[in-house]
Amino acid sequence: MAYKFEDLNCWKSAFEFNIEALTILDQKKINNHRALEDQLSRASLSIMNNIAEGYGRYGKKDKIKFLNISQASCCEVKSMLYLIERMNYITKEEFQSLYSKLESTQKLILGFIRYLNKKDNIQNTPDH
Repeated sequence: MAYKFEDLNCWKSAFEFNIEALTILDQKKINNHRALEDQLSRASLSIMNNIAEGYGRYGKKDKIKFLNISQASCCEVKSMLYLIERMNYITKEEFQSLYSKLESTQKLILGFIRYLNKKDNIQNTPDH
């Protein structure tokens, strides 16, 4: 059972995705597309931060609302991954690695949402 957001597997997965994504972006230095780099970083960070913020909410609807925002940020980051791969800022291998990690994170978030939708008492959250 998760007693803090850091124990949630979906948050851990989002955190690890961010470490890899931000490390790759830092190495690539997308200097001539600062807005793209900034938006990608912000959307990527939004994934894990909305999981944490939702976990800190008391009501079930609020928790799910923030998890849904996190899901939407996953889609936004996926969209940008296609663009930066096509523009040759990342390799196909880097794209595949990041995309795969993002898919895993999304599945964990969706699993947590499904769990919360089924539970009457959400104080005892699973290890998602």
